Amino acid sequence: TVSITADAFNERVLLSRVSIPQSVRDIGWRAFSDCSALTQIRIPSGVRRIGWHCFKGCGRLAVAEFEDGVEIIENGVFASCRSLQTVSFPASLKRFPGWAFFGSNNIRRVQLRGSVADIGERAFSGCENLQSMDFPDGLKKIGTDAFYSCISLESADLPDGVEEIENRAFAGARYMTSARIPQSVHSMGESVFSGCRSLERMDIPGSIKGMSLAGAHVPLPANDKKERQRTKRNSGRFL
Repeated sequence: TVSITADAFNERVLLSRVSIPQSVRDIGWRAFSDCSALTQIRIPSGVRRIGWHCFKGCGRLAVAEFEDGVEIIENGVFASCRSLQTVSFPASLKRFPGWAFFGSNNIRRVQLRGSVADIGERAFSGCENLQSMDFPDGLKKIGTDAFYSCISLESADLPDGVEEIENRAFAGARYMTSARIPQSVHSMGESVFSGCRSLERMDIPGSIKGMSLAGAHVPLPANDKKERQRTKRNSGRFL
């Protein structure tokens, strides 16, 4: 198996562009981390795994392209890449890692497709300019703090099939106006929508046994007592 070893090009501050051959199957951890002059990267279809913190701290990285083929991306792969704005991941990807874009505060849109079953913890935490998120149809789980403090995220339209949403998954998304929780969800953690002050609409399924929307400010009908009671039974507690 051909691979790029761990730390292979770590802190090569003059490296601006990389061409990875099709024969490479594995890119090791921190292989290109802190390459401050790197502006673009293309991952060919032959690559199957990208190690943790692989491109972390590449502050000028503006273009990251993936051909279909990569299956595993480990934690923190694009953390602190402050020039990235849009990334589309291939359908071959099976899991979206934790801390993937942590601190990459200029990312605006991310497309996840195909078989991605879970979004790891703090995957987009602190991405304050993230406006649009295309959730994959195969999504089952959203991890703790996955979209914490994504203040520009406008909505969370979760696909049918999602089963679990962990603690504070969307907390601090202060400009989010709507959220859809599908009937498939059976477990929600604490303060999932805490601090979502602009939330105007939320569709909550009866399958959820209990939840807390601390700070969500979800509006309820002012004069409809039956509607209040029904909504409270389905959603747990409103603060």
